[in-house]
Amino acid sequence: TQSTWDYQFMMNLLLLIGLLLSQGLAIDKTFSFDIITHSLNSEELKEAAVKISSSMLRSSDSDSSPPPPLLGEYAINCKMGTPGQNIYLMLDTFGKYIWVSIESCESCKNPKFNTKSSQTYKETYAPIDDIAYDICDKWASTNAISADEVFGIAPDFVYFNVHIGAIKSMYGRGFDGFWPHGAIGLNYRSFHDRFGFINQLALTGKIIHRVAGIYIGSDKKGGELTYGNVNSSKFYGMEYFHAYDYNGLWEMKWNTIAYNTAESHLRTQKGILLLNLPFIFFPTRDFEPIYTEINKQCGGKCSIDKTSHLFSCDVSSSNINQFSPLILTTGAFSYSIPAENYIDIDQSSGQFKANFRIMVCSEIQNIGLGSPFFKSVYVSLNSDEDLIGLGNLTSPTILTTFFWIVAFVLFIIFATGAILGYASYRKKKYGFVISASPPKQNN
Repeated sequence: TQSTWDYQFMMNLLLLIGLLLSQGLAIDKTFSFDIITHSLNSEELKEAAVKISSSMLRSSDSDSSPPPPLLGEYAINCKMGTPGQNIYLMLDTFGKYIWVSIESCESCKNPKFNTKSSQTYKETYAPIDDIAYDICDKWASTNAISADEVFGIAPDFVYFNVHIGAIKSMYGRGFDGFWPHGAIGLNYRSFHDRFGFINQLALTGKIIHRVAGIYIGSDKKGGELTYGNVNSSKFYGMEYFHAYDYNGLWEMKWNTIAYNTAESHLRTQKGILLLNLPFIFFPTRDFEPIYTEINKQCGGKCSIDKTSHLFSCDVSSSNINQFSPLILTTGAFSYSIPAENYIDIDQSSGQFKANFRIMVCSEIQNIGLGSPFFKSVYVSLNSDEDLIGLGNLTSPTILTTFFWIVAFVLFIIFATGAILGYASYRKKKYGFVISASPPKQNN
């Protein structure tokens, strides 16, 4: 009957409105894995900075930037082998492959995967010979690929025939104190390489899009790594920028960096994403106005270490709020790095000292955005479209919230008006209104 049709129309319209409203609140369904944080002490940070600086200085005459040391501040917990062994793989936006150290590596000081305890382990030689890191004139390398038929992200997902490099030799100070078993490569080329983990997930149909979303919580409790999409519940709005392949690394353009009233127009305009580093590093010429402003704020009590290229300032209290955020700008968009993400207050010497996780070096050419940056924004690496997405972790401003409330109210008014208008039209034409029950007929 006409009344039944009207009732169904109204219910479908309300369902459509509900779907439209819920779409903006939906969380993308994808593979999400917990990230574990390894808190680094001041000595580890200083030692890492010395290694990075030494590597930078050594290559100052070469055309390409050196690979930075691996530190392993963030990792995911995995299972490998049959039965599964718990292993920790560092998140590495510098490397391309998954690799682990094994028991035959006598020089490896970090934990090792025991191949003899796995029923499914087999060693196969594959045409890969560049799982290598040049660290302080030393090398860590492999000449074989181990293909364990069972590999999973503990404890939920298991993937088969995932190729994992087996580190058989490890030399150099760069790996001393390296706490994970290995690393999972997330650099630009890993998304399409034959042995790249994300590419293998795409080829086997487990994900559709070659995308990784990275959320690092600033509360030092870890974060979330997402494959195949992003988790929209972790950020407020996302802008996408063109990604460049810089020697296999993720790079994008930046315009300015600001601190309080000081602003520096970046000459290099190139920023590389390096999650495996606990620092942000700048060329001296680009960071000089910012350093001058901070030094002025601290009464001239700041200094730059000539060996590590880190700088610190003597301060009167442990209050981190005495410092302002760093503001990085690309195009019309700005991203804030709060002080607690790039400054550590130390008082072990009996006085308060602000240690900045910022390296300033005249020999480097590009900006390096390490974990302080990743703790401040949600980062999406989209290899399908060559895009880097950045989402704000801070809650919307009062003005933005007010705008969405007004937009929601206007939408409800419009939808209600449309329904009432349709009801009025039906009444004029057929003599009854929309109802779930048949209309009363006049005798």
